[in-house]
Amino acid sequence: MQKALLEQLVVGGEVFQLYVSTNNLSSDYVLSAMLWANGRPLQEGIFCQLDKMFSIELNQFYDTILNSRAEGTTLTVEIRKGGSEQLVGEVDVLRFG
Repeated sequence: MQKALLEQLVVGGEVFQLYVSTNNLSSDYVLSAMLWANGRPLQEGIFCQLDKMFSIELNQFYDTILNSRAEGTTLTVEIRKGGSEQLVGEVDVLRFG
């Protein structure tokens, strides 16, 4: 499944989005995505907020995933309280084999 997803990230002109909802009435959050491999960060992306949903384009990570040649590259979402650096949570959302 992960290989199929990676191949889909390069389809010409097609944008692949990851949507996240906090399931909380408060929209005072900042979400970022971090691509990790071998215990080190490779690339960061910031989610855009649309009402109570957050989204990020996954296509931006394709070259980094392809060039890292690492086993178990993982995309993690960090949730921080808006206006501060307080980390609320961190979740692994995608794993590329």
